[in-house]
Amino acid sequence: MTPEIFYFSGTGNSLFLARGLAERLEARITPIGNLIGEGSVVPEGRIVGIVFPVYYASLPVIVKEFAAKLEGIEGCYIFAVANYGGAAGDSLRILRRIIQSKGGKLMGSYGIHMPQNAFRKFWENPERISSKAERKLDTIAENAKAGRRGRFLGSWLTNALIEPLNLILSPLSKRGLVQLTGASNDESMDDLIRMAGRSFAVGEECTGCGICERVCPVNNIKLVDGKPKWLDHCENCLACYNFCPSETIGDGVVDGDYRYHHPDVTAAQMIESRAARDRTR
Repeated sequence: MTPEIFYFSGTGNSLFLARGLAERLEARITPIGNLIGEGSVVPEGRIVGIVFPVYYASLPVIVKEFAAKLEGIEGCYIFAVANYGGAAGDSLRILRRIIQSKGGKLMGSYGIHMPQNAFRKFWENPERISSKAERKLDTIAENAKAGRRGRFLGSWLTNALIEPLNLILSPLSKRGLVQLTGASNDESMDDLIRMAGRSFAVGEECTGCGICERVCPVNNIKLVDGKPKWLDHCENCLACYNFCPSETIGDGVVDGDYRYHHPDVTAAQMIESRAARDRTR
């Protein structure tokens, strides 16, 4: 049976990795956003890959919801690839627990460093980082074909240093989202992330082109009177911010002088993924 790669991507890093794995494994590739509204997800292949970015040192909300929909995964070889600017944080542990609750096992856990999409790191070379990531995809695909188990999270030293730092940064992140959204501190972190769209705004230069609405992987943006309006099921993935052709979208968190999307992923390809989702409904 054909292997399956499920992915969530905001600015293309995860899509780049998922496409690379799909080529190596001759797998079918499905955006997790395609499955919003589905009652359950039953993989057809026995090799199942899940590719996602790490947000706030954790698993994106939509990926948690997707994993909780999985059914019939007993006996599947399931592997996950977390891509991050720092470390995997709790993302893979959370995913492992959800998969276990559904009767499956996360056989392979991988962490891949990718370029940052929210602020500039002057010491990083995005092309070099992507090339190194591609070499890791060879190993991941070989391991999946051979059914190898293990946790391969990159530099153990980096992860060891960042883990305790996350304990400090997590409360700060929540406090920042509370301030940006105007929500109560009693809200969960997941709910605050869903409200993150409240922090986005557009300047007068906005042309009303609708690219932001069309690239949003979770259908969180609607054009109202020719201007984008953000709803309350955001993932704070920054697709709208980074793919805006006029660079007029602003946000209270990101560095306004820095825009990034993976150079091998275009707005048209992100839109094509959404169109595929719409055809499945």
